[in-house]
Amino acid sequence: MVFATHGAKAQEVVARALAAPVSLAADQVREVSPGRSQAGEVWSPQLLPYQSWEGGSARAGKVDGDADGDLLAAGSLGMGVDDDARARLLAMAARQEGVGGSAAVDVPDEQDAPAVSVQREETGYALVGFDLRALAQAAGAQSGLAVVLPSFVDGVPVVRIAPGAFARRLVRGVGVDVLVVPDTVQRIGAGAFSALPGRHIHLGAGVRAGGAQACDLSGVTPPLERRTYSVSGENEHYQAQDGSLLSADGKMLLFCAPPYEERYALPDGVEVVGETAFAQGCEPPHVVSAPACLQHVRAKQWDAALWMCPVGCDGARRLRRRGVRVCGPDAIEADGCWFDCRDGAALLVAGPQPPKSASKRFASVAARARAAAASDEGVAVDAKQAAARAEANDCGGLVSGGRLGPVGQGPSAAVLAQPQVVETLALPAQVRGAELTRIAPSALPYAPKTLIIPATVREVGDGNACRGTKRLVLPEGLERVGAHSFCSRTLEGPVALPKSLRSVGEGSFEFSVCRLAWSGVAVHVPADQLLSCFTLDAEPGCDPFDLPRYDEVLRSGKNVPDRLGALLHRLERPVGLDVQMQAAFADEVRAAGREALVRIAREGSLEMVRQLADLGLMEDKRFDAQIELLRQGNRMDCVAFLMERRHRSGAQADETGERDASASLRSKFAL
Repeated sequence: MVFATHGAKAQEVVARALAAPVSLAADQVREVSPGRSQAGEVWSPQLLPYQSWEGGSARAGKVDGDADGDLLAAGSLGMGVDDDARARLLAMAARQEGVGGSAAVDVPDEQDAPAVSVQREETGYALVGFDLRALAQAAGAQSGLAVVLPSFVDGVPVVRIAPGAFARRLVRGVGVDVLVVPDTVQRIGAGAFSALPGRHIHLGAGVRAGGAQACDLSGVTPPLERRTYSVSGENEHYQAQDGSLLSADGKMLLFCAPPYEERYALPDGVEVVGETAFAQGCEPPHVVSAPACLQHVRAKQWDAALWMCPVGCDGARRLRRRGVRVCGPDAIEADGCWFDCRDGAALLVAGPQPPKSASKRFASVAARARAAAASDEGVAVDAKQAAARAEANDCGGLVSGGRLGPVGQGPSAAVLAQPQVVETLALPAQVRGAELTRIAPSALPYAPKTLIIPATVREVGDGNACRGTKRLVLPEGLERVGAHSFCSRTLEGPVALPKSLRSVGEGSFEFSVCRLAWSGVAVHVPADQLLSCFTLDAEPGCDPFDLPRYDEVLRSGKNVPDRLGALLHRLERPVGLDVQMQAAFADEVRAAGREALVRIAREGSLEMVRQLADLGLMEDKRFDAQIELLRQGNRMDCVAFLMERRHRSGAQADETGERDASASLRSKFAL
């Protein structure tokens, strides 16, 4: 059942396995019976105490403590287990002490216990357990193995593979090159091969129900660099194309063979993509080309990619409804961005890809090294050779299977070196003569540090978070910003909103400071989208922002980032702020003490200093401290203003004092 391939091709191994089907005797397998629930229960198998209790171990009315099956009297000591069963459990626990296991799990006394577990069904046997680790140990190899599943057990065919037949505890650490499913098998449970580290799986002629087989290349041990399928030519329900698994008519894609290129084209004729068709644990494609007959894509692993669908494709509409970026087959690529031109106008459908982190670059180099080690047809590559090849490929000491090499062999500088990253993205105003007027939903989930939007853009769709952006330039002429856009939470300085902007969706500009065009107020956008103060239908000549609601949010102080800065900016431009609210905000700034003075000296404008001085926040000791902080920050314009203000107020006070003194003298000598 298990033997070393010695570098043989998958087709050769499959032909050899099909020429000599595996047949096991009854004493070579362990036959298990399914657990059956008792009346009124829906789970199985039942515990021994419950079985004894239901079996009548405790008679009704007998609660004096003389019944061993009485749960009330026996408690945790007996729990309804009779003496014989308790003795067996204690003996089992004594045997387990030597191996450090659990007393609830039996340890076979025989070293050669059957590695194959089956379960009898109406039409044959079901394979419910396959101890690949034990079989690999018997074969004397842990990688490069071929596994041929049994076709018959005592003359009875094996017709089903249970979902847990290749559980992780049974296959972990064993590398399988080829797995052959015999022609007798008709059904395969969902997820049966998910934990199996197998590179190639062959389905026999009898398979008619394969189940959903999710694949995570990095989630198995050892990790895989690829997985392919092949199907018997006599199978009436499935077919294989270039390692991918499809239905017999080619209309349903069940599994797409990895690894994937940056641009990937689905097979022609595919109408439905299954839920587990795309493998995980590898780099997904950036652009996916779909056929015109595509109707539904159930798999969501590639939702971050750009799907190129022909006009009239039903699948394109469904993809758009769940937020996937979709464009036509004639989309234009320029500087890493994709534009779709329709009716004389250009639409940005996808921006540049985000740069890979150091861990992802390291993992990709390791995957390439494993793929190179496994690509040698006819040559057995052991761990030392794989480690040497990993070093040659700049893989930093990775050995076969993705394990780390000796201590001290870390990733090299070339692997971890940050690649050249574009820090500024200036979108073009025209694309091949068509004006760029819209940014499609989710077109810019990531954007460089500086993003400049041209003056031709009128609308920014939902979901353009622009993660990574620090400096944002919005043009005059922009009318709408969709929900959850420009919410990178790293935007620096007040973002100047244009006067033409009339609608901003919820969740946009989170944790940022925005300067309203018409009122000039700098607002700190709350982190809670339920407290969003932006509006969707502002009147002409008005900002799309509800200032009274914003003042209430400021007063409550709930989820306001940098509340002190928000109060200072609100007092800087008290447009629409009533007297009581203004006085309350001034008291809070006064209570902040020196922290407020430092913020004013570091970030405050001349207008802010003027307004705060009018509110009495620059008097007495605060005046001297503020002057000194402003001098340290080289804010001489603010220093000159405050000194001139103090001089004028002093002169006015002296003049008022002289008038009061002369008035008192005249009144003293008046007749």
